[in-house]
Amino acid sequence: MGYSRLAGILLICLAAVFAIIYTWLVFGAGEAVSIIVIKLTVYFSMLALFGVIGYIGYVLATTPSLPPEEIERMIKELEKEEEMEKQK
Repeated sequence: MGYSRLAGILLICLAAVFAIIYTWLVFGAGEAVSIIVIKLTVYFSMLALFGVIGYIGYVLATTPSLPPEEIERMIKELEKEEEMEKQK
């Protein structure tokens, strides 16, 4: 059995075990525990979402833009390539 197949089986088993534990924590461990678990789930989910949004903003803010002359040159090159392909 290959390493990737073994890792895949292990991940499937871990996901199933954590899903069972999470379900028990939310529905079977008492109301105080379930409220804390739900709050933590929402909190960390929102942190992940805001982290992704922040990263996208950072990338947009720090990526240098191309000058208009460079964009025009690239468009002309693409048009030339298309004409060459049509001629073939």
